[in-house]
Amino acid sequence: MTECLLLIIKHMDIKLKGIIFIAIMAVVLILSSAKIEVVMAQGGNEDIIFTEIMYDVEGSDGDREWVEIYNTCGSDINIDSSWRFFDGSNHTITVSQGDDVLNSCEAAVIVDDVAAFMIDHPGYSGTILDSVVSLNNSGEELKLSLDNGASWLVQVVYNSDLGAAGDGNTLEYDNGWIVSSVLGGSPGQYQNDNEVQYCDCQTGEPIGDQNTDPGVPPSEDEEIIIPPIDDEEDIVPVVYSTEILINELVPDPEGSDEEGEFIELYNMSIENIDLSDWQLKDSTEDSYTLTQTILAGAYLVLWRGETNLTLNNSGGDAVRLYQPDNSLLEEVTYDSSIAGQSYSRTNSNDWEWTEELTPGLTNLFPVNEPPQPKIDLTQTEFYTGQLITFSATDSLVSDDQINSYYWDFGNGDSLAGVTVAYYYQTAGEYTVSLLVEDSLGLTGTVNLVVNIITAPFVEARGGTDLAGQGEKLELISEIREHDVKTKVLTQGIVTALPGNFSDTYFYISQADYDFRIDLSRGIQVYCSKKDFPNMKLGDIIMVQGEISETGGEKRVKIASAADVQVITHIALPTPEQVMTGDVSEDYEGGLITVIGDLVEKKGSSWYLDDDSGELRIYLSTKAEIKKPTIEVGGEIIITGIIGETKTGYRLLPRFTSDLSVEQVLENEEAEINVISANNKKITKIASGKETPVDDYLGYGLGVVGVSALSWVIRAKFF
Repeated sequence: MTECLLLIIKHMDIKLKGIIFIAIMAVVLILSSAKIEVVMAQGGNEDIIFTEIMYDVEGSDGDREWVEIYNTCGSDINIDSSWRFFDGSNHTITVSQGDDVLNSCEAAVIVDDVAAFMIDHPGYSGTILDSVVSLNNSGEELKLSLDNGASWLVQVVYNSDLGAAGDGNTLEYDNGWIVSSVLGGSPGQYQNDNEVQYCDCQTGEPIGDQNTDPGVPPSEDEEIIIPPIDDEEDIVPVVYSTEILINELVPDPEGSDEEGEFIELYNMSIENIDLSDWQLKDSTEDSYTLTQTILAGAYLVLWRGETNLTLNNSGGDAVRLYQPDNSLLEEVTYDSSIAGQSYSRTNSNDWEWTEELTPGLTNLFPVNEPPQPKIDLTQTEFYTGQLITFSATDSLVSDDQINSYYWDFGNGDSLAGVTVAYYYQTAGEYTVSLLVEDSLGLTGTVNLVVNIITAPFVEARGGTDLAGQGEKLELISEIREHDVKTKVLTQGIVTALPGNFSDTYFYISQADYDFRIDLSRGIQVYCSKKDFPNMKLGDIIMVQGEISETGGEKRVKIASAADVQVITHIALPTPEQVMTGDVSEDYEGGLITVIGDLVEKKGSSWYLDDDSGELRIYLSTKAEIKKPTIEVGGEIIITGIIGETKTGYRLLPRFTSDLSVEQVLENEEAEINVISANNKKITKIASGKETPVDDYLGYGLGVVGVSALSWVIRAKFF
């Protein structure tokens, strides 16, 4: 070929010779700067390449893994007993299907089990080479030798970061490793699309197009036809690899930053890449010029002592990778570092902080384990109506926080929260289910069976003689109709404690047999001996005594603490709002809320009016209420018990917190949610709007049994 070329040049005029010389030199320079190595097709290390890898097979890997090789050179290569396949150890290769020649531009597959391969690819008719193929699911180095392993013709490194891990696809080479577009891959179908045109040296006529590797020159009796260079229009620009990634950063290592900081690059391609004149820069534009060559599928770790690039521990930083023509290829930024952790690229090309530092190795991330919920309950048997506190505070999570707790009580009711309170109305066995979810979206579930038995006092509904003296359980609204000295048995919810107004009495409001609460209907419980059991607001109690009256106000008189039985406890509901002019016998003993203008202050007696009529507010010295700062004419919200004296009805606040001025003054739309037994609505006092109670059931008020408890607060969030 050289003689042919010289003969052609010899017969050209001087000007044309100069043009040809410049063209040849330009091509030489381009090839040199692009780092393309020209190799003769005589078994050089570019003759055969790996073109497809089936690893981590979907389902079982056993016997089903294989790799594809391709002859890129212009000549055939004999397959003999000296061939070796390396996947961590050397394995012999034998021809199982096809002949013992790997033709030019022919692909063949090296398989672990021929029968298994043919089951997966029944239509395959190409060359099959039988060997041992046991590929690491996370990645490894593969090599091929034609001289019993004395030297390696070709080698490649793959890893699961490239894709096709366990999803039924393969890794295919197409100017870089990509995931196959066909499930199961395309063994034997590799095509090299790079074309070089050959011509006959004597005639100058083309002899056909051949698919070959660009690094393989024509045979000696052929010459390359080089078109003339037309000024600068035909100068081919240098193309740099785009398959170099910034893969890992460690800004704040344990110990010395000068010794432990590093930046890691990764070569995704199957070719070694010369990084001469590439640059790394940080956010301060400090730079480091690379001189290294990064091997195919390999990592390059650049320590701070070598680069002199200092990554910020706080305030964030950036690392940028530039090609020799100053084109920005990669940029990685972080806001602030985490001491002792690396900022690493994930398989999905996101970035995460991880405690696993892996210089020169595949990035590792801890596997997030699902949370382990636990229900903290000291017993599993309870009465109907007994408030049960369910806690999930002992639930465990591996490396994140629990974001949500969801409770299902096995009867259609549910609550959310780390600790919730709930009671059952109906006896039976219920499976309580707790589902927790962590910040990464993983969930865990645990179940616990609770046994609910009928509370003894409920038997009174049928008229059972509880006291042994003929008293039957009645509602507060019913016993208020009885004459003085009538023996009664009732139950209610405690709304004011002994000592709030006097040491000799307290107040309860109506709680019916199904614990439906009506705070506006109440009654005083009196004991001259001041003998009461320990109680708290929200306790459901049973009271046995007789009707008495003082100052026109009905009350139940008891002999001692033995006449009071504490049944259970629930959260005290929100009182109903009542107009100041509507207070009457119906509300006597009840707990209500009013809102109006302060029209007069006389010592401990204040007078409130909402344009419906004045109501006296009595600030008992026993309650030790700190009077709020408010002038006559100001608006105030007050909650309390309605009592009666010879001079009429009065509202008795129990605590300082029963009086609220700020809520009205600061926000005209402030809401006081109250529940009315009459119209079953929640009224927003400050805005005067009314909303059906169904719109407010659920979170914040607890679970309401809509069928039977349309206005009862049944549970409270903690």
